[in-house]
Amino acid sequence: MGFIEIDLRKREKNWSMSKLQSHDYFEIYFLLEGKRRLFVDDKIFNICAPAACVIPPFCMHKTEGSAYKRINVNVSADSLSDRELDFLHRLSKMAAFQLNTEDGFFINLLERASDLSRTHTDEERLTASLVRVILSFLSEDTLTPYDEENPENASKSDMAVMQAVTYIKNHFHEELSLDELCNALFVSKNTLCSKFRSVMNCSVMEYRSFLRISKAKELLKSTKLSLSAIADRCGFSSANYFSLIFKRTVGISPINYRKAM
Repeated sequence: MGFIEIDLRKREKNWSMSKLQSHDYFEIYFLLEGKRRLFVDDKIFNICAPAACVIPPFCMHKTEGSAYKRINVNVSADSLSDRELDFLHRLSKMAAFQLNTEDGFFINLLERASDLSRTHTDEERLTASLVRVILSFLSEDTLTPYDEENPENASKSDMAVMQAVTYIKNHFHEELSLDELCNALFVSKNTLCSKFRSVMNCSVMEYRSFLRISKAKELLKSTKLSLSAIADRCGFSSANYFSLIFKRTVGISPINYRKAM
C-alpha cells in the first residue's frame, strides 16, 4: 500500500532530534531556511538552505542545529515508477545536495505543494501528482552534491563516533562485544561510550540494536524469509528473542508488521 506525504515544519529555536530514526519510505528533506547538521547512515553533512537530502528506506539518520524551516516529501517505493525509484536510489548514495534555485521558483513550488497537500488531505491523487512534479525538477542542474564533513574540521568526538558507526554497520549481525569494538578502533571503552552518547543520544549497544531492528524491518518488507532466518541474518540469537526485542522497540510483533505492509 503506497504512502505519500508532503510535510512542512518550522522551528524558531535551535532543535535537535532526540534519537535516531529510520522508516520504510524515502524521505526527501528540503531545507528552506537555516543551517543543519545531518547524520545519514555513517556520514555527516553540514548543510545551509536551500539544500536537500535524500534518505532511503531503513537508513538511520538524525538532524541537529539552528532554527529552520523544512519541507519533507515522504514517499514509499511502491508509489514510484521504476525510473523514479532508480533516480532516488542514485541520489541517496550522495545523500546531501545544495539546491541551485536562484530565481526562487522551486522553493515557491515546494511551499505551494505543501499548502495544497495540507488543505486537500483527502485528495491522495493530488498529493501524488505534486510529488511527481517536485521530482521532475530535481536534476544535475538543480542539485550540487555536498561533500561529507572534512575529517580535519570534525571534532575528535565526532570522528571516533562515526568510525564506530561504520564498524557496527559492517558487523551488526555478529556477536560483537563493546570490548571487541573498542579494541578494533583503538579507543578506550569509557571514551567511546561517553563520546557516542553525546553525539548520537544513545549507547553503542542501543545503536546496534536499532540498526538490527531497521535491517529486520527491511527483510520483513522485502522478502519472505522466516523469522528464524531474519533473526540469524540480523544477529539475534533466536526467533523468539528477535520477536521480543522487535515488539518492545516497534510496538507490534514482526508477524503483524509484515502483515501491515
